[in-house]
Amino acid sequence: MSNSIANASSSRDAQLDLFRGLANWAIFLDHLSWMTMRNHGFSDAADLFVFISGYTAALVFLRVMREKGYAAGGR
Repeated sequence: MSNSIANASSSRDAQLDLFRGLANWAIFLDHLSWMTMRNHGFSDAADLFVFISGYTAALVFLRVMREKGYAAGGR
């Protein structure tokens, strides 16, 4: 395992992982039941999962851009 991968896994944000896991659980429940948030709001758990994943990707690319410049983040 390379050093950059080891550093990336040790600096994970547990809150983002928690909410992504909760969104996955809600997606699973969407398939089993009609009592889910998609029936009581404008969106469902998949939208929440995509938002959290995008937020996580933005944090990662922001860190790359700060350390190595915009060209590295764009690649």
